[in-house]
This record gives sequence, structure tokens and C-alpha cells, in this order.
Amino acid sequence: MTFSFIFTTFRIFNTTLITHYHTLKPNKPEAWFVKIVSTLFLRFTNSSDATFSAYVSNHLTPSLTLQVIKKLNNPQLGFTFFQFTKQSLNLSHSFWTYNFLLRSLCQQHHHSSAKLVYDSMRSDGLLPDSRLLGFLVSSFAFVHRFDVSNKFITDALCNKVDVNVVVYNNFLNILVKCNRLDEAVSLFREFVRFDFDVDIFTFNILIRGFCVAGEIDEAFRFLNNMRSFGCYPDVVSYNTLIHGLCRIYEVDRARDLLREICLRTEFAPNVLSYTIVISGYCKLSKMKEASSVFDEMVTSGAKPSVATFNAVIYGFVKVGDMVSALGIHKRMLFHGCCPDVVTFTLLIDGYCRVGQLNYGLDVWNEMKARNVSANLYTFSVLISALCRSNRLEEARELLRLLNQSDIVPRPFIYNPVIDGYCKSGNVDEANAIVVDMENKCIPDKLTFTILIIGHCMKGRAPEAIGIFYKMLATGCSPDEVTIRTLSSCLLKSGMPSEAASVKEALFKNQSTNSYMQEYWWCSERALDWGPSGGPDLIVDDGGDVTLLIHEGLKAEKLFEKDGTLPDPSSTDNAEMQIVYTIIRDGLKTDPKRYHKMKDRIVGVSEETTTGVKRLYQMQANGSLLFPAINVNDSVTKSKFDNLYGCRHSLPDGLMRATDVMIAGKIAVVCGYGDVGKGCAAALKQGGARVVVTEIDPICALQALMEGLQVLTLADVVSEADIFVTTTGNKDIIMVSDMKKMKNNAIVCNIGHFDNEIDMHGLETYPGVKRITIKPQTDRWVFPENNSGIIVLAEGRLMNLGCATGHPSFVMSCSFTNQVIAQIELWKEKTSGKYEKKVYVLPKHLDEKVASLHLNQLGAKLTKLSKDQADYISVPVEGPYKPAHYRY
Repeated sequence: MTFSFIFTTFRIFNTTLITHYHTLKPNKPEAWFVKIVSTLFLRFTNSSDATFSAYVSNHLTPSLTLQVIKKLNNPQLGFTFFQFTKQSLNLSHSFWTYNFLLRSLCQQHHHSSAKLVYDSMRSDGLLPDSRLLGFLVSSFAFVHRFDVSNKFITDALCNKVDVNVVVYNNFLNILVKCNRLDEAVSLFREFVRFDFDVDIFTFNILIRGFCVAGEIDEAFRFLNNMRSFGCYPDVVSYNTLIHGLCRIYEVDRARDLLREICLRTEFAPNVLSYTIVISGYCKLSKMKEASSVFDEMVTSGAKPSVATFNAVIYGFVKVGDMVSALGIHKRMLFHGCCPDVVTFTLLIDGYCRVGQLNYGLDVWNEMKARNVSANLYTFSVLISALCRSNRLEEARELLRLLNQSDIVPRPFIYNPVIDGYCKSGNVDEANAIVVDMENKCIPDKLTFTILIIGHCMKGRAPEAIGIFYKMLATGCSPDEVTIRTLSSCLLKSGMPSEAASVKEALFKNQSTNSYMQEYWWCSERALDWGPSGGPDLIVDDGGDVTLLIHEGLKAEKLFEKDGTLPDPSSTDNAEMQIVYTIIRDGLKTDPKRYHKMKDRIVGVSEETTTGVKRLYQMQANGSLLFPAINVNDSVTKSKFDNLYGCRHSLPDGLMRATDVMIAGKIAVVCGYGDVGKGCAAALKQGGARVVVTEIDPICALQALMEGLQVLTLADVVSEADIFVTTTGNKDIIMVSDMKKMKNNAIVCNIGHFDNEIDMHGLETYPGVKRITIKPQTDRWVFPENNSGIIVLAEGRLMNLGCATGHPSFVMSCSFTNQVIAQIELWKEKTSGKYEKKVYVLPKHLDEKVASLHLNQLGAKLTKLSKDQADYISVPVEGPYKPAHYRY
């Protein structure tokens, strides 16, 4: 379609509508005209057409312009039409057109356009009235355009506009809240220069600003100057000063000021006045003075609040005086104040501080009996105290209660329990707690430090290395103590190359900030599709893009509410600092970007365990913005990886590492889960005589039904040739077992964790000799009989260390799941089938992934007849198994 065709069509359509307008002669011609102009303007972007411009110029009036802008029902379109009328028609507008446009543009965060409209308003000789001025000043100040807000006020003052003092006070208040005290003071001086009538609120705002900044003397100067402006301090003025004095620990001066208020006749101190001073003394542990002020308060007739009693209880708890704290608690009940969660938490903390933990638990039980819900710090106090008393099981039980509640926990809650178990040598329980923790929050630097040192002290160097690399991956930098401990452990374990690798990795990590910045910049750019608005679907790996959109929307809502911008310094996570910076910078150009993106996105499919955990956390706290499909747990993804992937990669790794003949050997497979089944099948098909060790009677019976022997490790340890651990558990093959093995027996691990083989025990065995045959293949010789064993991949995953992992066909199942999930989300986007929750791929689609791979292998599926399908109550096309079916 050519431009000339569009232009001709526009002229014909334009002329037709105009003729139609004159022919109909409607009862309300102005409304009809507004409809015609709005329709033409929406349909065609070429509003500079001569016919259109001539017709509009002959009929358009300021009042009709306003009606057209309202009819367009879009601030940016309204602004475009406004520009057309100014530039092409040289039309002057009414105050009400400017009022409507300015308000609608600011409400949609189009402040740059709003500033141009304001400039046009001034060129038309118009000024905003007091109400519009107040709106503009506050709106621009909320987005930190303080210079523009100041210009609005200066224009108003210079043109002697009658402005309500509320306008100035609101602007001053925003400046003070944004820590721009100097600008607030300069603005106040402008008020004075223009003889503006300030009020008590003006002074109270500035006094609060000086108190927050710690400039108390300047705050007092403003207080003393009030009277010269015809203003008189009120109780708020004095309370602000009292609070400011207590902030800098000048509580005696605050008390003197309180006494001054008591001598005044125009007002008396209120409960807040006394509470601030009492709290100040309690923070300084001056309980005699705090009690005196409390008694003065009661004598004056001011009724103490719950906050007052809590302040006094806090003070006595801080100095360890539980008798007095309980006395205040009784007085609290006497005065009719019901204890709240803060009261109970303080009493629990007090008992824990003086070593009376059981009394603290009694308060905990009383709290539950009164149906007072605990908060995060109640749990923190009790859990920390229980850990200090080495009552780890009780602390663990409290953690379980916390995980079942609606409270969002923080790492500092978990860390004492993790530390307790590590110090007691039970690092496995510590690891289990970390697994629970990761479902609720992200471990912090201290968590990783505790775990690394704990594993090192236990001699489990390989796991410590894994935790170290995980620590780096989350953006936490280990301190010198952690590095020295880990390096020392590795050196003592005979792992000098790993110790060097740790230091090298740390150095590289310190240089990866630029890489992370580039990564997140690319992620953000991938979401920028120009005017089309962004993607409809997300294929995510690790949940990064999903995280960016959720954090972006959260930031936009805060920005819209009060102008708050993301603060990168609010987190220690280097990666999140970059994310917050990107979002903050984007808000300046498009404060509604992620709102629009959220409305457009149909859903996300997620590949990884980490990403799936993030999605389930979002679902649990109600913040998930769109439906999500968990591809990670599809049968054709997880099971195929474990069973068929390992069946391929175990013999591949064995033969690459040793070139050993499998046929005729006795092979022991420790564990007969999905991984064990795949390994046992591979070894059996290779001609080995396979023995399975198993704790689960069902798995053991399955092995027997496959013609395999089921024995204990002790039964075959001296006879077998190949040992494979597949359990995902720890301490499966110990150094005491390895000593009993025949010469050149092969020992390897393909389970999930690295601690199935006792490598620490082997490496530290007195007189043991390590001979590296080739990378990832070592012969360990015992001194007693000069016989040795061959250990693959240093006890780590041998299919990755000695081979190349799973084949592409198995991985194809995983990636097909992603594609199918995307198609499913798109197909059902309007059906309501998928809510804002996390779903596993439906059974019929899991079956579809499998069926798509059948032709490649030459398979032909048997078809059910209708009668057969009805007989087993399944559809002819499937799915053929219920959701709970275990393949």
C-alpha cells in the first residue's frame, strides 16, 4: 500500500465525513463535530492534511478542543492533538484545557510532556490557579523534578498569584523527606522575601528536617523565630524537638524541654511527649530517670499507651532487671493495656538474656494462649537462645513452625541453627536446614561462611568447595577467614590444585562485576521490543527474566505511589545491585514499562530447579504475575535424565577413564532408584554380574525381579571389580571398605552429591599413595599390602568428570518440553485454564513430548479402540495415565 493511496483515502474519507456532518444536521452538532475530529485523528496520523486542517480551523473552538482531548481518552494522544492545534492552527486554549491536560499527563507520569504544556500555558498568558499549582508542584516533586516544582512556585510568586500555604508546605515536606534540607531552607527564604504568610506547619516541617539531620541548635533557632512570623509553637513542635534531642542522646535536655511544656498554659504535653523521653532514657539504660518520668506521666493524668509500657519494659530487659520488667507488665494490665507481640517478645528476650530460657518459653506459651501472633523477631530471640543453650532440636522445631506461618523469614533466623549443627559436627542436618531455607529466602554471606567452615572442620573438603562456588554464584564474597580455612583444609587433604583453583576463582569473581552488568543489560535489552511493547511469552532458564519483570513492576508501583526509586545500596547482593540500577534508570524514561509488559505476557516456562524454586516462592506469597509451567519436573525431562541418561553416560565414563572390559566383572551398584536402575541395566547389558545394595524393600524387590542379586556391601566388598554409588546419600563407601577391595578395583560415583565416597578418609589415610594415571583417574595404594584401588573423578560425578554427560537425544526431551509448554500457554491464553500459579506440564503434553521422539526411533504406537478406551476409562487419544502415576 503506497503513501499516496493512504493520503487519497484520507482525503476522501475526510470529505465524506464532513459532508455527512452538514447533511445530517444533528440536534447536537458540536458533539457530532467532536466525534468526527476524534475519529479522524485516531484513524490517521497525517493530521497535517490541508482539507482536515482547514475544516478543523473553521470550526474548532477552545471549548471544543477540550472535548476532543477528553474524547481521545489518552493523555499522550491528547497531547499530540494539543500540539497540532498549537503548531498548525495557532489556536489559543482555555484554562480548563490546560488544567485537564496537565493533570492527565502527570497522572500517567508523562512529566516531560506536561512541562511543555505548562510552557504553552504561560505563552498564552495563563497561570495555574492554587489547586492546579499545588497538584503540579507535588507531582513533579514526587519524581524528583524539584527544579521544575520550584519554577512553578517562583512563577506564581512573581505574578502575585494567590497561593494556598498548603502548596508550599507539601513541597517543603517532600524536600525534607528526600533529605534536601538545604533546598527546603532556601525555598523558605524565598517565601520570606515575597512576604508570604507561613504557618505553624511550615515551621514544624523545617524543625523536623533539622532534627533528622542532627542540627538541633538550628531547629531551636527556628522555634524561637516563630513568633516573629505570628506563629506559636504547638505540642507537635516540642515533640519534634524532644525526639530530635533523644536521637542524639541529649535526653536530659529533652526532659528539660518536657518540663517547659508542662509549665505552659496554652497546651499540655501528650502521651507521645512523655513516651519519647522515657524511651530515650531506656536506650541509655538510665532506668531511674525513665521510671521517674513514667511516674510524672501517670501523676499528670496522661494515660500511658502500650508503646510507653513497652519502652519501659525494654529498658529493664536491657539492664537485666526482669523483676522490674514484670512489675511494669503487671501495671500495664492494671491500666487496661493489652500486651502486644512487642511486649511478649521483650519479656522472652529478657528471660533469655538472664539465662532463664524455660521462663521465656512459658511466656511464649502464654502468648500463644492469648492468640497473639509471633513476629519474625519473636522467633529470632527464641531460636538464638535455644541454639546458645545447645537445644538444637527445639530450635529446629521452631524453624518448622516459622516455615508453616505467613511470616517471610530472613537468613539471620536460620544461621544460628545452621551454626549450631555445624559446630556439633552434624553438617548433614545443617545442609537439610539450608534446603528448607532456600524455599523461603536466599542464604546470605554468613550462611555460606558457616557451612564452608563446618564442612572443613568435618573434613568434607569436596562439599566445602561446592558451597564456596555456590557462594560466589549468588554474589557473596567470602572473607579472609573463610578463604584461609578452606585453603588450609584443601592443602591438608592433599588437594593443592583445588586450593589454587579456589583462590583463582575468588580473583575471577572479583572481576566479574562487569560481566554481570553486561549480562543484565542484555537481559533488559531482550525485553525491549520498541513500540510493540515486549514479548508475549518467556522461555526462562534460572528465572532471571521473570525476576527482572517482577522487580520492575514492584519498583514502578512504589514510584507511582510516592516517587520512591530503587536503591542499589539497600542490598549486599552484587547482582541485585545491578538489577536495581537498571530498573531505576529505566523509570526515568518509561515509568509504566513493566506494567504494560505484565499485561501483555501470557506466561513463562521454566527449565531449572533454581528458577522453579523462585516461581513457587512467588506463588506462595501471591506475587506471581502470570501463569508458569514447571518444565523441570516433567516425566520426559527429569526421569529421562536420570534413568536413560545415566544408562548411557556411566559405561561411557568407565571406558574413557579405564578402558576396562566390563563383561565378566562383578559390578556393585549402590542404590536402585532411577539412576541406579539405569546404571545396573548398562552394566548388565555389558556382560557384568550385577549386585545391588539397597535400603528400600520395594526397590530391592524390583532389582530381584530384574534378575539381579541384592546383598550388602560387606558381602561383596572383597570380591567385586567395579563399585558405583548412585544414592544421593553420604558415606556409602568408606575408606575401611576400600582397604578390603581387590587390587585395581574401580570406585566411582554418579549420584547427586559428592560425599558418597569417603574421599577425605582416603586422602588422609596414613601412608596412602596417590598415583595419577591421567586426569580424573587416580590409583590409591595402601601401605599394608601395596595393593590399590582406582578412583574416578576424585569421587565426584564421573559421567561429567570422565565423559561428556548425557547425550543430545535425552536433552532433546527437555527442550521439547519447553516448546510444548510455550504452545500450551499461548493456546489457552484466553480460556482461563491457567491461573497465576505454577503448573507441571499436563500429562497429555508429557505424552506428546514422548510421542514426538518415537518416529526418530522407528516406533509405531498401537491405537486404542473406542470400546477399549471406555473399558479403562481413558480418552482414545490419551492421556493414558493419571497424574499420580509413577512410571
